[in-house]
Amino acid sequence: MLPSAVGLDIAITHQKISSTQGGFAGVLDDGDWFGHSVAFISDLDGDGVSDLAVGAIFDDDGGPDRGAVYILFLNTDGTVKSHTKISDTQGGFTGGLPWERRSRQSFRGGETGQLTAVTLCAP
Repeated sequence: MLPSAVGLDIAITHQKISSTQGGFAGVLDDGDWFGHSVAFISDLDGDGVSDLAVGAIFDDDGGPDRGAVYILFLNTDGTVKSHTKISDTQGGFTGGLPWERRSRQSFRGGETGQLTAVTLCAP
């Protein structure tokens, strides 16, 4: 997305990313709500391409509707090269969130596009 002259973002190109398109190899269940939250993040893998953080607010790892965040490492054409899932059971998250607050994520990027915070619970 690029800023336009009137302050609106415009899409120059697009690539759908789902369980059937865009090279994403993660396992999604019906009702995970993959893509509920999306944020561009810095180039985490050092290949010169910005990556994405994508929420699946009703992912069931560790229990019903616990939520997950996928870090998608992108190719230059916008397809997914690889991914890392962060949830109750994957990605090394050990935060121990209260059960009733585990099903939400939000993302905040810094001015340079770096991911400065990933929150796995509702405020």
